[in-house]
Amino acid sequence: RSLHKGALRQSFRAVAKFASSVLEYTVSLDKGDRFLRFDCNCDFFERGRELIPQLNYRLDLPQAQHYRYDIPYGIAEREPQNGDVVANGFACTDIGGESLILTTDSKYGFRAAHGGLSVVLLRASYDPDPYPETGKHTFSIGIGFASGSDASVIRVANGFVRNVEGVTVSPASGKLPLKASLLSVEGDVVISAVKPSEDGEGIVVRVYNPSQAAQRVKIGLKGKSAVSLCNGLEKEPQKAEKDGSFT
Repeated sequence: RSLHKGALRQSFRAVAKFASSVLEYTVSLDKGDRFLRFDCNCDFFERGRELIPQLNYRLDLPQAQHYRYDIPYGIAEREPQNGDVVANGFACTDIGGESLILTTDSKYGFRAAHGGLSVVLLRASYDPDPYPETGKHTFSIGIGFASGSDASVIRVANGFVRNVEGVTVSPASGKLPLKASLLSVEGDVVISAVKPSEDGEGIVVRVYNPSQAAQRVKIGLKGKSAVSLCNGLEKEPQKAEKDGSFT
């Protein structure tokens, strides 16, 4: 059933029944978005015995030879294998000079085998819990493209699960500008966290470089006059350059 056919969004909703379960999903594509989005609701009532029922989403990719998976603070390349491997949230492969990304908001088991890439959505194992997945499940799947470095691919994939939310407020007067940003980061790196420092004296910005090559990075914080480098314990600070850059 078609839901939207506008200039900003096109979407449709469908229902699929399999065995004892029902899957309802909405497929949508927004203007300017990098991802085709599947928002799914599943009433899952399968039971495992000698055979274990499993619900997967699969992309047929007969031309793919190598696959990359996001891991903590990086990307790992793996050969196709007929077994599930874990990833933080996405797997990708190169198609026509770009990275084709398969990602989800809450599923982490991926498999690249037999000319395709799949992600495990639900699995009815039976030991030690005889009914581990029975009930209602909500999850989202994204298929998209990204170009450039590993850091660029990670940033694009992160955008699928960390959408920008718009908030409507009542009109009011104030001194703040209509447009501003707390944080700016220049360089081919990935932001993993922004938090108050443990000593309460500043803001900690955690970034990482998923590549093997050194990267030049520049960090700017609104209202902050100095940037320092520190270790994971927020100790041993070292001053960055005056413009907030470091390698």
